[in-house]
Amino acid sequence: MSEAVALRAALGGAVSSVPVSTPKPQTGHLVGGGGALNAAVSALALHHGVVPATLNLDDPDPACALDHVRGSARETRPSHAMALARGIEGQAVALTLSRPA
Repeated sequence: MSEAVALRAALGGAVSSVPVSTPKPQTGHLVGGGGALNAAVSALALHHGVVPATLNLDDPDPACALDHVRGSARETRPSHAMALARGIEGQAVALTLSRPA
């Protein structure tokens, strides 16, 4: 929930047009490796123009109010991607990537 609050604060009115996804349901919690995985998935999404779906996200919390990619991957051509990760050991990372021009 705190990630959704932070995204809404950072993106303002644009938040509803930003697709949001996470690979954690596919991989489990990777502790310190979560940030690296999120960065790799973000880079692949930029390269291939496809945002992967979040598996098993059938009933998102309405308080999150984000454009969750559910069910199947979404083809899009994002120019930027942000990888966010918080670990159970207190790690936190945010990395923004851009598609080459």
